[in-house]
This record gives sequence, C-alpha cells and structure tokens, in this order.
Amino acid sequence: RVVTLTHKGTSVAPHASDAFHNTAFHGFVPQEGPGDAAVLPGWMLPQPDAGSFALSPATAGLYPDYRVLNVTLAPSTTQLEISPSSLQIPAAHGMCSFGVYVRSGSPGAVSVTMRSRGGGMVSSHYSGAGEWQFVGSSGLFDRSTGPQPTFDVYSNAEITAPSFLFGSVPPTPGAELLSASGAKM
Repeated sequence: RVVTLTHKGTSVAPHASDAFHNTAFHGFVPQEGPGDAAVLPGWMLPQPDAGSFALSPATAGLYPDYRVLNVTLAPSTTQLEISPSSLQIPAAHGMCSFGVYVRSGSPGAVSVTMRSRGGGMVSSHYSGAGEWQFVGSSGLFDRSTGPQPTFDVYSNAEITAPSFLFGSVPPTPGAELLSASGAKM
C-alpha cells in the first residue's frame, strides 16, 4: 500500500518545496467537441470560447519530464487566465515567488500576476524571442486573499514547468522522482 500526502496525483512530482500541484501537466483531457472544456488536474483553464489547449511531449532541452501546454487564443480573445485550482497558504509565510517557462513568437505573450499587499503585482512580460524564457514574480502577498497566482496569456504560447515557492527562495522548477520528492510512503 502506498499513501502519498502530497495530493499531486502524478507519477512525477515537482520540486519538494513547490506549492503548485501537477506542474508536469499529467492527466490532461483535451476538448472533445464544441462547447467542451479541456481539463487539467490542479489547474483552472478558461472556457472553450476563450481559446484551445493541447499538450505536447516534454522538451528535452528544458525539463524532460514536464509536458508542454500549448495555448491558442480564440480570434475574439485578447487575454485568458490560467491559475491553480487550489493553493494551501501556510500561516508562517507572507512572501512567495512563482513563474513559468514560456515560448512564443509574440512579445508580451505571457505575464504572471499575484495579489500583493498593495494590490496587483505584475512581472515582466515574455520578450518574444521565440526561445524558452522564465517569466516570474516575487514579493509580499495579501494575507487576507492569498497570492492568487495567475498566468495571463495575451497571445498564442507554449508553457511548461510552473513553480511556486513560499518565502524568499527563487522559483526552481524541476522534476524529481516521487521517491526523492519528500512524499511520505
């Protein structure tokens, strides 16, 4: 009998300190027809009229165990949001850092936002160089609402290896085998 206390539900777990669930994008169910929404365990994806989602195999040059989520905006969509479906907020922390790897041909394709103590906090946008780039943010978050991390997508993009850490540690995505991730068995 194996009991995991991580609630990640995947065979590949994120970094032991990562608070996001399912950062390797396992269990993806694509849209099956008009009006059907794609499902990605651990993540809230927008309604199908906002855009479409597809999963690609992992990128060997970046993180070989992480799948790539391809986001294609609908013609009438100027922005869509991808956010975690749940995030446990420990009482001991008031600071966090998070981000995601992005690749797109469009400058400003993706940014990350969170609720800070002074309102919204936005990172730098993706530069649009056509190469993988980490887009991230860190800072003090609003304790009453939690950080509410969101990936804002403004143009077609590929995203992979999201990471979220509490404290002042930089986000450090990277797959580890379940037996090495700190899960209790």
